Amino acid sequence: GHVEAARLVLEKGAEVDRADKDDWTPLFYACCNGHVDVARLLLDKGAEITQASKNGMTPLDVAKNNHHDAVVALLEEQLDLKFPLHAAARTGDADAMTQVLAGGAEIDAKGDGATPLFVACEGGHVEAARLLLDNGAAVDRANKNGRTPLSIAKQNCHSYIVGLLEEHLYPLLAAAKTGDVDAMARLLDGGAEINQATENGTTPLWTACENGHVDAARMLLDKGAEIDRANDEGSTPLDIAKRRQHHALVALLEHHLARARPRLQRQQSDVQCSICLEPYSDRAWTKCNHSFCRECITRVCRTNPPANRAPCPFCRQPVLLREIKRRPYEY
Repeated sequence: GHVEAARLVLEKGAEVDRADKDDWTPLFYACCNGHVDVARLLLDKGAEITQASKNGMTPLDVAKNNHHDAVVALLEEQLDLKFPLHAAARTGDADAMTQVLAGGAEIDAKGDGATPLFVACEGGHVEAARLLLDNGAAVDRANKNGRTPLSIAKQNCHSYIVGLLEEHLYPLLAAAKTGDVDAMARLLDGGAEINQATENGTTPLWTACENGHVDAARMLLDKGAEIDRANDEGSTPLDIAKRRQHHALVALLEHHLARARPRLQRQQSDVQCSICLEPYSDRAWTKCNHSFCRECITRVCRTNPPANRAPCPFCRQPVLLREIKRRPYEY
């Protein structure tokens, strides 16, 4: 913590960012031990404030972990000067952000391990987040700990920001949520993935059915949306339509299901799988006591990751991949 000794060593040519075997620079040690004056000297001499150690820690992380508030304040002040867009995003100052962006600031700069969008979402600043997204910010860029803007917004219960991010992450789902069939048509014509699911397995069709949009659901079905695709809770579009009492949607879905099922709606055979219509190969049984080729029923379940759960092709009861057995009496 001797400032003058540190200054003398630097004046004699010592490398300010020389790292040890753990990639700790002198700034790390100053921050770890709470030597604010030495930290200030090192920063004035050009020490890299965002340098990461082998375990991914930065000087700011080290100062925070050791509760050196004066050092934390110094580092945050320096970071704000180095990354003004982050500073404005942290307070939600959209006007300042506009000026900084006009000056050529990098919109996805990581700063101390996170982008300006992550910082805005963490703080719940809706207009700041919208401004960044409208200017092309990467919506799914994770911070140094692997957290995304969406995950931090959900963690902090910033529901408006969650909706805003999902509109950009899942535009077809967002259009299906409002029943905007014109927007859906444009997105599909532009190559949008019709079955793109959110983190919890929700598809555009499920969302359209949840919100009672018959025309949106019909468009998705006509263009090949998976009618049986369940979310992570095992709920299918038909399940949610029934739960919300959207009777017209229930009728539409049941009509499409009836058209899709003819080859499955036959008596269970002792010799033939009703999915591939071939002799059983490694016959496997579901909990609802129906049998299929193991590969066939496994493929059906794996169409809905990460839950690996799908409705039984015969009785529509939920089938979990881990519950498939070789003999019915194993249950």
